[in-house]
Amino acid sequence: MVKILVTGDVLGKLDSLYNRIRKLQAKGQSFSELYCVGSFFPTDGSECPEWDDYKTGEKRIPISTYILGPSNVAESKFYAGLDNGGELCANIMCLGKYEFNLQMDVAPEEPHRSFLALKILF
Repeated sequence: MVKILVTGDVLGKLDSLYNRIRKLQAKGQSFSELYCVGSFFPTDGSECPEWDDYKTGEKRIPISTYILGPSNVAESKFYAGLDNGGELCANIMCLGKYEFNLQMDVAPEEPHRSFLALKILF
């Protein structure tokens, strides 16, 4: 079974995000991928000093991360040259400006048959 994590807006708080994931991993939780379906970088035009440490490899990204974006003009500076997606750094892949549809279907009468469908439309 493939287990994925999905997060909303990160807004440049990368240390907070990846520290939470490291805590889950330390407790034995194993996930294949992380999808950020919100704004990964600050949307107010501010800098993101944490990003430099991850981009240069000074800090390790503990899980394959897939992000959308940029979601607004202020985020564009972090996506230079990646209008159609591509690798931002080791373990972070930008999927570009595409529609993202996350669907969770839970059957109350059969909770053991619940599923999570993740669909990325290109």
